[in-house]
Amino acid sequence: MFAPAPGSIERVAGFPVDALDPGSRNMLLWSEKIAEPIFFIFVRTFHRIVPQAIVNWSIGATQVIVLRNRSDLGMNDIPFYQSHGFGSRKNIEQAEGAAEGVFSPLGACNIAESLPSSHPQKKVTMKYLEEYKAKYNNEELSSFGGHSWDALYMVVAALEAVGNDKAKIRDYVENIKGFVGQHGIFNYSQDDHNGLTKEASLNMVVVKDGDWALVE
Repeated sequence: MFAPAPGSIERVAGFPVDALDPGSRNMLLWSEKIAEPIFFIFVRTFHRIVPQAIVNWSIGATQVIVLRNRSDLGMNDIPFYQSHGFGSRKNIEQAEGAAEGVFSPLGACNIAESLPSSHPQKKVTMKYLEEYKAKYNNEELSSFGGHSWDALYMVVAALEAVGNDKAKIRDYVENIKGFVGQHGIFNYSQDDHNGLTKEASLNMVVVKDGDWALVE
């Protein structure tokens, strides 16, 4: 596993870039804050390495910029994975076609209509989707509103159950089990304040025809 020397694109983990074996199975971790187009620098620096896949763990405009650079460089045949921060259709729109075929692990709320009827989150995600579109003139929802929905409804459940005592609210939330939300089925404990497992919270999604689709 390699990581870049701080402030340098000439060396990776103390080794000259030319010393890296293009046939190896290493994972290359690369992080730079540079004004130039991100992927152009990547190719110029690691031109001898043809990756099996690329993971871009960023959020915001960077996720779109990288996709446009990737497309300009003709690298669309390399599997590309975005972080769960890619969960807004506005990112797909702003990529102007460059997001096609890109993978991302997303919560069920992003793909409510694609979920099978037997999916445990189908009912709650469809209800949120329908209410959101009715409220906001058919605007597409995103992952981020789903996170707020989960947090709000947990707090509402706590208030209804124990009132407004802070300690009791904390204890109630910390012991929530089987809460079916927009981003998974939450099971909290004193040792687990995340409450989710990858099996119960993430769906591998791909951009297909300008929209999200479940990976078969």
